[in-house]
Amino acid sequence: MTDYKRRFFTSDAEIEHIGEGLVARTLPRPEWTHEAHLAATTYLTTRRPDIDLDKELPGIIRGYNESVGGVNDDTPDPVVSNFRGTFKMRDGAIHFSNVTFAMPGARVNVSGRFVMESEALDFRGIVRLDAKLSQLTTGVKSFFLRVVDGLFRHDDITVVPITIGGTADKPKVGLDFGKAIKDR
Repeated sequence: MTDYKRRFFTSDAEIEHIGEGLVARTLPRPEWTHEAHLAATTYLTTRRPDIDLDKELPGIIRGYNESVGGVNDDTPDPVVSNFRGTFKMRDGAIHFSNVTFAMPGARVNVSGRFVMESEALDFRGIVRLDAKLSQLTTGVKSFFLRVVDGLFRHDDITVVPITIGGTADKPKVGLDFGKAIKDR
């Protein structure tokens, strides 16, 4: 883990400053932190519908990197597309609703909140997979997952209700088993 103090944004104006600074290539390099990446993407997703992020974000980031003397690395990143959602900051938390994104073989939809001071995560959602659960692993695990494949398979799609809790440093992703049983 990197040993640094996280930067918390206290207003929408700070997030707007990061997002617009990225687009305009005016954001000072020291402000382009890990938190700023999240803030910029969230801002652009929710406040700049004029930008097609799937097509334009790589160019925006490359342009910004060049403007601050950075090097663009052509190492491919995991493919994530159609990232959408809304958020509101209030009472020391960021509340996310209907956050959706897709990658090859999977689609994700989550809602929840991130409490800034404690860094607590509280999210619920659904992951839809093209593959059966038993096809995601091998050996004994695959054998035992075949027993529950039918519980999660609907119309040739595996539907897995998830929870994300814990903290930003130690997230805990789990199966929302109660929802899996209830929705059956």
